Amino acid sequence: MRLPRHVLVGLAALVVLAFFALRPGDQTVPSAWRPTGGLNAMANPVGAGALQGQAVPVGQSQDRGQAMDGYLTDLMGSGRFSGAVLVAQGGQVLLSKGYGLADTMQVAPNTPQTRFRLASMSKQFTAVAILILQAQGRLNLNDPACTYLPSCPDAWGPITIRHLLTHSSGLPNYTDFAGFDGSAGQATTPDELISRFRDMPLRFAPGSAFSYGNSGYVLLGRIIEQVSGQSYGDFLRTAIFEPLGMNDSGYDDGSVARAVSYSRIGQIAFGINTTTLFAAGGLYSSVDDLYKWDQALYSDRLLPANLRNEMFTPAMQNYGYGWFIQQRSGRRVIYHPGWISGAATYSAHLPDQGLTVIVLSNLETANVQGISDQLIELALR
Repeated sequence: MRLPRHVLVGLAALVVLAFFALRPGDQTVPSAWRPTGGLNAMANPVGAGALQGQAVPVGQSQDRGQAMDGYLTDLMGSGRFSGAVLVAQGGQVLLSKGYGLADTMQVAPNTPQTRFRLASMSKQFTAVAILILQAQGRLNLNDPACTYLPSCPDAWGPITIRHLLTHSSGLPNYTDFAGFDGSAGQATTPDELISRFRDMPLRFAPGSAFSYGNSGYVLLGRIIEQVSGQSYGDFLRTAIFEPLGMNDSGYDDGSVARAVSYSRIGQIAFGINTTTLFAAGGLYSSVDDLYKWDQALYSDRLLPANLRNEMFTPAMQNYGYGWFIQQRSGRRVIYHPGWISGAATYSAHLPDQGLTVIVLSNLETANVQGISDQLIELALR
């Protein structure tokens, strides 16, 4: 006798819940550190408040949502995904749902409101915060970074804020240093982070090459603090999160409850302290909040159209300000991944198709880019 699909899905979920509850977590330190790291579409390239893509007919949207839900449920059942996902097209949410558990010991399920560490997806918020300060006339992207950084070394003299945004400053990436793993669990101030690479030689002349890393975005966080007179977390809260009603987003200083981080199903990941990433990877959010963020990015709520256009224009190696921009299979994709011990994250925006996919996982082994790519295909089939 063949059971109906909804019964199979329910049984799979129960099996996963039981598996999680029976597996005690333990502490493990990853052998290698890997730094990383809804919907409103853009006009050409970004139109104020404009949406591209037609709304999906109700019946078709239900079919697509069910197909995506079935795919993700299968991943959850096989232990390959735990987290939350939101997919939207043409201003219509096709799927917004949690999978697996936010806390295996408490048997607390993931939901669209669950808070996850964003890892390097945080960079898009840091970039927008800088652009907000430019829109307010308080800095300029062509300003030397040292204008806003106390005790700036001479070697940093040619580095501009724009170089920091586009990973073209030449700064060495401090999370690649041999001693980083050993200190990653300790609370660290921004100035202590900067001291790790302050006296290191530049890898190349500013503006001459691209090298993705975290050091430049740590400096951007300090510039935000110097110019605004607020801490990095407070400025993002007052300038972005509160105005957009993003109540489940903020700077992860360890004081807010969020999804427990797992290295594999039922095994708690090494407890990295995200103050060691600061403005390069220290934020948390939910898929519901990131949909609000997504909608605001393509309107005038945070930035004027000229700065949004600039943000989504590739500078070097397909990187704009806090985003990668690429052509894939004839589609323009604006995206950013994130990876941290115990979390994997990814968001992709296809402006011409009016499609947004947000994948947040508290399982570090989740293939979030592969999941996003499959969801895009299911949404556009």
